[in-house]
Amino acid sequence: MIQGLTLVIPEKGDEERDAVGRAWEARGGAVVRLGRFWDPPALPPIDTLRLYGNDTFCLVLAQKLGLSLVSPPDDLILALPPPTLGRRLERAALRALIPAQFPTFAKPLVPKRFAAGVYASLEALAAECQGLEPDTAVLLSEIVKIDAEARAFVAHGQVLDCGVYEGSADPGAAGRAAANLVAAISAQLKVSPLAPEPLGDTATADATGSPGDSARPSGPSPARSGLPSALVMDVGLTGHLGWVVIEFNAAWGAGLNGCDADRILPAIEAATRAQ
Repeated sequence: MIQGLTLVIPEKGDEERDAVGRAWEARGGAVVRLGRFWDPPALPPIDTLRLYGNDTFCLVLAQKLGLSLVSPPDDLILALPPPTLGRRLERAALRALIPAQFPTFAKPLVPKRFAAGVYASLEALAAECQGLEPDTAVLLSEIVKIDAEARAFVAHGQVLDCGVYEGSADPGAAGRAAANLVAAISAQLKVSPLAPEPLGDTATADATGSPGDSARPSGPSPARSGLPSALVMDVGLTGHLGWVVIEFNAAWGAGLNGCDADRILPAIEAATRAQ
C-alpha cells in the first residue's frame, strides 16, 4: 500500500530512480527529492517514510531520521542449497588465501571493499587489496560461464518482477526460474536457519555523515529463519545448469536493471522501517 507514504530519493536526476518516483506518485504516494541528505529538513512522520537511492544517501539518511534499512545478510549466499548456486563457494580471510586457490572469482564479503572479478593469482588479488586488514573476509567462487544475467525484486518471498540486463534470455523464463530459486532457498532456511547475523538492520554512519567502515547496516539480530522481507536477487543462466543465484542486494539501493518500476514498489516499500 503506497498511498499515504513518502518516498525520499536523491535530488540528482537518475532515469531509473525517477521512474520509481513517478510510479510511486501514480500509486498515491508522495516523493521528496533531497540534496543535503546529511542535513535533512523537516519531513513527514518517520513511519510514513521510505528510502530509495545510493548507499551513502540511504545509510546516512536512515541514521539521521531513525530508520532501519532491510538488507540481505552479507553471508546469505553461503547458506544456499548447492543446486541453487551451480558452483563451489567458500569464505576465507585475506591472510589465509594460498596460491593453489587461483585463478578464482573473488569478491569481498562486505560489499565494495575491493573490486569483484576473476583474479589470475594471489599476487593480483593482494595488489588489489593493499591497505585492507588481513582478516578481511573474501568470497571465492569457482569460475563459471554465465550466458545471461537477470534481476529479480523480491518482497515477502514473492518475485515481483524480473528483468534481463545482460546477455539474451526470455524474461518470463528468468522470472519463473527466480521464483523457483526463492522457494528452494526459503525452504532451506526454514530447515537450517542461519546463525545470528553480526550485521543487522540499523544503518550506521560516522560523525562526518559518511557511512562507517562497513558501509552496511550493523547491530545484533536474532537467528534468521527465512529471507528478509525485501531484497534483490541477481541470477545467471549457465549452459549446463540453467539459472543459478549470482548474488543478493538490498532493494532500497538496487537499480531496476530491466524491471518494471510499478511492479517492484512493494519491495521498495518493505525495505525501510522505523526503528
